[in-house]
Amino acid sequence: MNKTITLWSHGSNMQIEYENRVASVRHTGPFVRIEGQSGQNTWGHFPITNPTTIDDRIYNLTKVYVSFRAREYGIINQILIYDGENIIYDTNDLSLSGNNLEYELALDNSAPISKGINVVLGFQFKPNPPNTRSTQIEVIGVGIELETDG
Repeated sequence: MNKTITLWSHGSNMQIEYENRVASVRHTGPFVRIEGQSGQNTWGHFPITNPTTIDDRIYNLTKVYVSFRAREYGIINQILIYDGENIIYDTNDLSLSGNNLEYELALDNSAPISKGINVVLGFQFKPNPPNTRSTQIEVIGVGIELETDG
């Protein structure tokens, strides 16, 4: 019988990759808020501590969850998933915006996990926003679903 577990990283755990490409990053109780610069992009890293085996069962990554809000000039355009230093999933050109408090990405093929998971969100900020607030992206959390191999 397969076992499934879901693990989350709160938005306030996010590490920004290129701080000089954003106007601000604010870690708060309910989320992390990113305000972007016109026409820039960067990545937010969400490390998730996860088991690789329990009772001699290997865990496979099957889904990723993202809970976020993005204003009209801020989008999530990419989701990358690392297992240690290896990319095990990469998707481009997503154009996710608006209120997505329960965005779910099911992997086409489950991936066995051997190290810690790092979910990376690619943030894109459209050019010529009317103000900084219109580039805001608030990430409440990022989750992963793991399933045993039997």
